[in-house]
Amino acid sequence: MTLKNTNNHTVIGMCCYSMENLWGQRVKVFDEPYFSKRLSLFENITLRSLDAQTEKNFVLLIYHSDKCPADKRLIFKKLADKHPYLVNVFIKGAKMTVPAKYQATPLFTFRLDNDDGFPNDFIARLNQAYHKLSQQKAPDTVITCPPIFKVGKLGEDKFLVKKGDFYSNSIGITLYSHTKTTMRDLGNHAKVNERFPMEVMPGQGGLQILHDSNVMNGVNGFSGKEVDGKELLNLLAELGYPPIDLAKLPLYEKR
Repeated sequence: MTLKNTNNHTVIGMCCYSMENLWGQRVKVFDEPYFSKRLSLFENITLRSLDAQTEKNFVLLIYHSDKCPADKRLIFKKLADKHPYLVNVFIKGAKMTVPAKYQATPLFTFRLDNDDGFPNDFIARLNQAYHKLSQQKAPDTVITCPPIFKVGKLGEDKFLVKKGDFYSNSIGITLYSHTKTTMRDLGNHAKVNERFPMEVMPGQGGLQILHDSNVMNGVNGFSGKEVDGKELLNLLAELGYPPIDLAKLPLYEKR
C-alpha cells in the first residue's frame, strides 16, 4: 500500500558512502572485502529501515567519489532503481552539497552512515519536529534523538545488545536551516550543539551495528547483555525497527 504524503517539504538524508577520505583516514572504499561488507550492511540495515518508514517524503543522497569505477556505479544505479528515495551524487573532493532540485528554505537535512538504521517512524517524527519549528518560526536548530541500540554478532546464534544515549552525535542528527546550511556542513557533528540550539526528539533513535570497520564500536557506558537470534528480533520489533537478516551480520571481533 502506498502511503499518502501530506507533507509539502522533503526530508533530506546525506550519506557519505564511497568517499576515499573517511574519518581522516585514507580508506580504499572500492577494494574488497571492504566494499562488499559495507554494501551488505547498507542493504540489510540502512535500506531495510528506510523502506519501512511510515512516511515517505524523504530522499537519501548517497555521495561517491568521482573515481567510482563503472562496475560499482552500476551497482548503485540498480539500488536507486529499486529504492526510489535513493539519489546517487558523484563528487570531486569532499564537499557534499544538496542538488538544486532539493534546495528549499528552510532546508531540513540529516546525516546517516551506510551501516546504521532507523525505527520505522523516524521520518514521521522528524516531520512533526519540522512542523513544530515552522510554527514557532524557530531559528536554525539541531534535532537529536539520543537513544541508540547497538548490536554485535558474537557467533552463529549469539549477539551482544547494548542500549545508551548519544546526544550531539546521534544517528540521524538533523539540521533545520534558513541559510541552506546542511548537517554535513557543520563538520564535527559531536560539537553542533555549540553552534545551534538543540531540540531533543522523543522516541527511539538509531540502530548501530558493531563490526570490524565501524569507528563507533565503543560500548563503554552502555548497559547490555547477550541474547540469541529470536530474542534479538523480538527486541528490534519492540523498539520499532524492521526485521534484519541476522545471518548477514558480520562478526563483532574487536571487543
